[in-house]
Amino acid sequence: MTQVIDFIMSLSGPLVYVIIGALAFGEAAAFIGLVLPGETALFIGGVIASQGHINIWIMLTVAILAAITGDSVGYEIGRRFGPGLKNSRVGRFVGAERWVKGEQFLVRRGGSAVLIGRWVGLLRALVPALAGMGRMPYRTFLLYNSIGGTIWATTVVLLGYFAGQSYKTVEQYLGRASLILTFVLAGFLLIALLVRFAVRNNVWTQQQVHKLRTSRPAAALTSATRTAASGLNTRQGLITVGGVLLTVVLFSAGYTLLSRVPATGLALRGINEPVLSWFLDHQDDEFTAIMAVIAVLGHPAAITAIIIATTAVLPRSGLSNVLVPGAITAGGAVVITAAGHLAVAGTPNPIHSSQLGISLLSPAGTTLISAAILTTTAWFLIGHEHSWTSKVLTLAGLITTGGLIVLSHLYPAVQQPTDTVFAWAAGSLWAFTIAALWTAARHVPSPRDETPVQEQD
Repeated sequence: MTQVIDFIMSLSGPLVYVIIGALAFGEAAAFIGLVLPGETALFIGGVIASQGHINIWIMLTVAILAAITGDSVGYEIGRRFGPGLKNSRVGRFVGAERWVKGEQFLVRRGGSAVLIGRWVGLLRALVPALAGMGRMPYRTFLLYNSIGGTIWATTVVLLGYFAGQSYKTVEQYLGRASLILTFVLAGFLLIALLVRFAVRNNVWTQQQVHKLRTSRPAAALTSATRTAASGLNTRQGLITVGGVLLTVVLFSAGYTLLSRVPATGLALRGINEPVLSWFLDHQDDEFTAIMAVIAVLGHPAAITAIIIATTAVLPRSGLSNVLVPGAITAGGAVVITAAGHLAVAGTPNPIHSSQLGISLLSPAGTTLISAAILTTTAWFLIGHEHSWTSKVLTLAGLITTGGLIVLSHLYPAVQQPTDTVFAWAAGSLWAFTIAALWTAARHVPSPRDETPVQEQD
């Protein structure tokens, strides 16, 4: 295999795209991944791109398309040939033990096995065919295959691109952003370790969660939420939601107005300027492009489109429960940001270093709306899932996604850091309140449904 790698490394031009694309395609389509793992080929493609011999964007496109189409062909092979494929010459080469491991993983994980299996060489080669044998709906397979293929191919190619052949290449391409990337990777590692601990020690973790939920502050909050939710089944429901919205609006608009007052503005500048200067000193063209992509994907419109599309493709995913409360939460978040926009309209800005406050036109405004939508989605997905592991992964996904969105708005240094952090907190607070009220209202009987007790003579 070393000779194959050396041969590919010596190439340049379109032939590189063809060979690496074919290897990534054939990993599942022809079980090549059992001999030469696909991530090895894609990593080499990234390294060659870092040397300037090929275009990184074309390499990424080829890698993603090859990964998705290769698994789709593997799925079709499994569907057409069925279990008999295991007894063929290729099936015997794979080995009975490997087939069993793949089947057990697919049965245990379902559609998510296609996504998770992307990161394990054996599963990446076998799961598509096994999914076809098991008659998994192609629509389900294609969704997980597309998401997994895009994330996996992009990650591996970029790792090769940034790594290059030596530490000097890493410094050259990551530049001043390397320290930020280190913090990001450390954050991912911390979240992964916490998830692993929560899953492996699920009994102890669930006991701690139960203690927290039954504590006095939590019990008082639950009681207040149920009392307020009982009004949602009457005409007082609109007043309840309106009161919550007004509170958050005053909270957000008050912060925005205070940020324009010279005294508090200067105090905030003492916090913000060092942070902004640090980000400016550690900016890099490549990392800036990555942050721009994350900012686009983290925009409220993109998040909403992804939720609606996923609901249409996977109606049983639990996202259908999010649509109505999510629309209410998003609408309220728009009102909150609009209030902040009106609060400072025509007000002179005493500090010109960057945008201040939370408004419809500022990155902090989109941060608030995105936080509201994502928090609402996570709330109802956690409630929909029965598996403790799925609940933990959903929460970890919310934290990771939220962190990346906040970072994508902090990194360009065009918005005060306190604005962005405050916006995420306000959006999450609003979403938690509405989600809790909505959930409680579904378990509170309407006064109209209650049968009056007749007094006996």
